[in-house]
Amino acid sequence: MSQSKLILIGESGSTKTDWVLISDSKQSKLTTSGLNPFIVDSEAVFKTISENDFFNASKDQEITIHFYGAGCSTPNRKKTIADGLGNYFSKAEINIYHDIEAAVNSTCKDKPGIVGIIGTGSNCVYFDGKTIQYGHPSPGYLIGDEGAGSSIGKILIRDILYEIAPSDILSSFRETYKLTPAQLIDEVYNAPQPNSYIASYVQFLGKHAQHHYTEDLIHRCFSKFVKFHVVQFPEAAEAPLHLVGSIAFHFEHIINDVLDEWKIEKGQILKSPLEGLLDFHK
Repeated sequence: MSQSKLILIGESGSTKTDWVLISDSKQSKLTTSGLNPFIVDSEAVFKTISENDFFNASKDQEITIHFYGAGCSTPNRKKTIADGLGNYFSKAEINIYHDIEAAVNSTCKDKPGIVGIIGTGSNCVYFDGKTIQYGHPSPGYLIGDEGAGSSIGKILIRDILYEIAPSDILSSFRETYKLTPAQLIDEVYNAPQPNSYIASYVQFLGKHAQHHYTEDLIHRCFSKFVKFHVVQFPEAAEAPLHLVGSIAFHFEHIINDVLDEWKIEKGQILKSPLEGLLDFHK
């Protein structure tokens, strides 16, 4: 990389986007809101970028952008992100990738493995060392996203509203959020990004990670992820399963039990693929 070369790497889920700007071997970092083209349009992408001074200095400079994003699975969705970035950066070479490619590049390198993303949403692929083989397409948070924050959050909210969660969980939830049932329902259905809003309640479970209710809920949800996605690949019998994302990272102790039950080899579990991407794009 020449000293004048600017590289901007964005790694985005539905909830947040982590950015790293590389200039003269120096790195600057920023986190913005998530830019999932299932949810945002090109104008929202442009608005997010233009409202942050972080990007100003490189706006009119030659820059290479590598954007890895949830939802960037089709040409039209990739175009949504590319148009938003291109409307801001006047001299940019823009490369848009699906977020699963970030996970593969950070974990497998050039070796075979199954790779799952477990964050706000979920996805799973098999990498044979050269190419990515996709499994079931994600139907989104209303129908799928097994094991992900949006799926876990929906069950938690339901159990709170129906008052079937343990009494100490109910009391702690009410004390933490101070929402009436009507207010909670209103928040869910009127949130600008409902999947991210619902998934945000998983933070509450993180504070009760050792509670039997949390362990059972995460266990059931991740077991569905394995059933519907991981073992659909015949290679699951011998290839390691790598996981990337906040849910996988914070509830690793529960995930370990599920993997043992399914006799699946555990690979790497990373909170974010960003560090691996920095090496990949040097």
